Amino acid sequence: MAYSNGSSGGGGMMPDLQLRMSKKIAQLTKVIYHLNNKNEDHDMDLAEMADQYESEIETVLRDTADKLNAFQAWRRRGGLSRAVSVVQAALDSRREELRVQEVVKKMSEQNEAAKASAMREFAAYKVALS
Repeated sequence: MAYSNGSSGGGGMMPDLQLRMSKKIAQLTKVIYHLNNKNEDHDMDLAEMADQYESEIETVLRDTADKLNAFQAWRRRGGLSRAVSVVQAALDSRREELRVQEVVKKMSEQNEAAKASAMREFAAYKVALS
């Protein structure tokens, strides 16, 4: 079927319709091409992100294993009992310090009471002399 560009009976509309359809097809082809490229880029980004997360997970697991191994080695070397001994010694030292402070406070109170008593006696003696 060949179309003529003649003026009879609307035959001239067919090439115009064909041109518009070709332009629309070209436009849609560009959109599809763009979407495919975008999809491929997105897939690559997702794959890269997944690799990064896997790497980060491996790093965290490795660090955790290292810390756990170090703690177990410390515990095997008696680190826990040494730590308890150090804390116990610090606690005993603090208790002794508090006991000494209490003794000093009592002695200070006794000294103040004796001083007040001596001052009263001295005042009474002064009054008796005058």
